[in-house]
Amino acid sequence: MDLQIGLDIATVVTGSRADIVAILSGDSDLLPAVEMAKNSGVIVRLVHGPKVTYHNDLWDAADERKLISSKVIALCRRGLS
Repeated sequence: MDLQIGLDIATVVTGSRADIVAILSGDSDLLPAVEMAKNSGVIVRLVHGPKVTYHNDLWDAADERKLISSKVIALCRRGLS
């Protein structure tokens, strides 16, 4: 699943189809995709739970961090429509 998420991020970034990418994962396996997005000028938003739910390197790499809530989920979903 991590590989698919990373490939999806890479596809969106290389196609210049997004200004912001929201990641609802805490897995450090996504770091290469996060770095690719940032190098392409895309803002990376980490939507996270409590501290034990995300890797510190992913936290550090993200441009923005939002504690997961129904309001944040609604904000992320607006970008899908």
